[in-house]
Amino acid sequence: MRKLIYLIVLLSGIVTGQNLSEGNLQLLEKIKYEKSKRSNRIEQFLSKNPQTKLDFKKKQKNYMLFDVKANLPIYLATDNLNAAKGTKTIKIQPGGELNLNLSGKNATVGVWDIGVAETTHDEFQTENGTKVETEDLMDISDHATHVTGTIAAIGSNSAALGMAFGAAVKSYDADDVDSEIIYAANDATNPIYFSNHSYGFYIYDDDNEQVLFAEDIGSYNGYAQQWDRISFENKNLLMVSSAGNDGITSYEGGMLLNIDKLNYTKTAKNNLVIANANPAFNPLTQQLTDFPINSSSSQGPTDDLRVKPDIAGDGTNVFSSVMENEYDNYSGTSMASPNVCGSLVLVHEHYTNTTGNIPKAATIKALACHTAADDSTNEGPDPYFGWGLLDAASAAQLISDTTTGDALIAEKRLVQAGTFTMDVTVGSSDNLSVSLSWTDPAGPLRELVANNPDPVLVNDLDVKITKGDETFLPWRLVLTEDNVLNEKGDNVVDNYEKIDIDLPEPGIYTISVSHKGDLVNPGQSPLERPKYQDYSLIISGNELSFPLSLKQQNSQEVYIYPNPVTDGLINIYGLKKATEVSIINIMGQTVWIGEAKNRIAVSHLENGLYFMKIKGAENYIAKFMLMNN
Repeated sequence: MRKLIYLIVLLSGIVTGQNLSEGNLQLLEKIKYEKSKRSNRIEQFLSKNPQTKLDFKKKQKNYMLFDVKANLPIYLATDNLNAAKGTKTIKIQPGGELNLNLSGKNATVGVWDIGVAETTHDEFQTENGTKVETEDLMDISDHATHVTGTIAAIGSNSAALGMAFGAAVKSYDADDVDSEIIYAANDATNPIYFSNHSYGFYIYDDDNEQVLFAEDIGSYNGYAQQWDRISFENKNLLMVSSAGNDGITSYEGGMLLNIDKLNYTKTAKNNLVIANANPAFNPLTQQLTDFPINSSSSQGPTDDLRVKPDIAGDGTNVFSSVMENEYDNYSGTSMASPNVCGSLVLVHEHYTNTTGNIPKAATIKALACHTAADDSTNEGPDPYFGWGLLDAASAAQLISDTTTGDALIAEKRLVQAGTFTMDVTVGSSDNLSVSLSWTDPAGPLRELVANNPDPVLVNDLDVKITKGDETFLPWRLVLTEDNVLNEKGDNVVDNYEKIDIDLPEPGIYTISVSHKGDLVNPGQSPLERPKYQDYSLIISGNELSFPLSLKQQNSQEVYIYPNPVTDGLINIYGLKKATEVSIINIMGQTVWIGEAKNRIAVSHLENGLYFMKIKGAENYIAKFMLMNN
C-alpha cells in the first residue's frame, strides 16, 4: 500500500483591519470550503483510527496531521552575520559601504512555520515591547524562532543580527496559511509585502519509506496553483519559500538523476524559491571567494522546465535565536529562505525611499534574479542555483542607478495585441542586461502524469533586443539525454525572462515587449475590461542612454472598452487629460469628432466597424471599435 506522509513547516492567525478585493473574498470562500472538507476527512479518519496521533516529534522533526488522502494520513513537518556577508546584505545595512542605512524599519514580515517564534526572546525586544506578534503562545518552536531571528533579530548578540533587524514580524502556525496570508497582505494599517515559508514535503520519511513519487515531484499541483491565485490577487506580496533538503535523495521515475526534487508550493510560478549555498570568505579581507551549492539543497527544474529554484541564499551554519533565549547554528534551505527574505525587505525599503512608490512583487523578484551572482561553473540559470546567489548590494545599487540615468526600472501594462518598444543607446559597455517579470494567473493543473512538459504559463509575454539584423533572445532551460542545460531562445514557460549581452558593440539597441495568444484576467468579464498583463522591466549596463519619452506601438498605455460596444458608451483608459477624438467609419467618413477624457456616448452610431483616432502627446493613437448595440 502506498503510504502518504508529507513533510512541511507551519504557523497561526493574526488579523486586524483589512480591505479585501472581490477576488480575495472569493478566494477566502474557496479556502474555507476546502478546509471544511479537509477537517471532515481528518475527523472521519480519526474516528476509525483512534490510535492516530494529531502531532508528534520524531528524530528532531515536528509532525502535524494535515489531511487524509486514499484513507492514509498526510503529515506536515519541518523542513547571522556571515549570512549577511554572503548575500552582501551587510553592505546596505547601517554602516555598510553603500551608505544606505537600511534596516527594514516600518516593515512587517509574515513568517509561517510549524510552531511560532518565542516572542520573549531578547532578540525581539524593543522600547515598545516585543516586535514579534502571534496569537498562538502555546506552540513555540526552535525552528520558527531561528527563522524569525534570521529575518529580524535586533542583534542583542551581534553575531545573530537579522537581515532586516528594524522590521516587525507576524508569526503564524502554517495550518491556515492560505487564508491568513490574504488577511495579512490586506491589513489596513500594517500590511505585509513579504512572507517566509521554510517548509515542504519530503520524498522519503524518517523511516526511509518513499512517500512522494514521480507524478508528485516537479509537477504543477493544487498547492502551487492556489499560491499563484493568491499572488495574482495580491500583486505587492512576494512569497519566499525554501526549496527543500532532498538534494542527495534519489528516486525512480524522475526527469534525470540528481535533479527534479521540487514539490508542493515550490513549483508555483510567482513565488521566489530559495536554494542553499555555502559561501566562503577570504579570512583576511572577508571578501566572498566562492559559494558552492550545499549538497542537501533540492534541485529543480519544474516538469515544464521553468527555472526553479529562483536564486540561492546563505543557509549553511546560520547562527540565530532559538527557544529559551538561546542561540544555535542551523543549516538548510529553511535558513537560506529567511536570509533572502530579510535581505529583500531592505531592497524593498530602498526602492520605496528612492521612488516614493511601493514596488510590485514582480519588480522585487526581477531585481533579485537580475542582479544575482552567477556561480563560478555556469553562466545563466541552472536547476541548482537558479539565477545565482542573491546579491542585495547589487540590487540596491541598481535602484540607485535609476536616479542617475544609468539603469531603468519600469512597471508597465501590456494590453491585448499591444507591443512596447524603446531604444537604448549603448556606449563602451561591459554588458547590457534586460529582465522582464510578471505575476501570472494560476495555470492548469499538471499533477497526474510524471514529468509532464506542457507549460503552465497563462500569459506568455516575450522580451527581445534587436540591433540591425541581430536579434538577442532570453535564457531558457533545455533537457538533454543526460542533463538540464541552458541556451538562449524563445522562452514559453517562465514568467521571468532575462537577456544578457556581453561586450555589446556601441550603437542603438531596440528593446521590445509583446505577447503570444490571448491575455487572460481571471475574474473579469472580457466586455467589462480590456485584456492586459502588468509587468516589470529592468535594464542595466554601463554607458547607457535612455530616451526622454518611450516609444509605444498599439497604444500600450491607452485602450478602450467595452469592445464590442453594447450599451452605447465607450470608455477610454489611460488618458491623463481631455483630448481630441475622431471616429471614422469604414468608408473613411468622420462620423464623430470632439473632446473626450474618459467616456464617449456613441449610441447614435449604426452597428459595424469603426476606426478611432485618439490624439496623444506626440501623434495619433489608432484604435478599432465594433458597434454591436
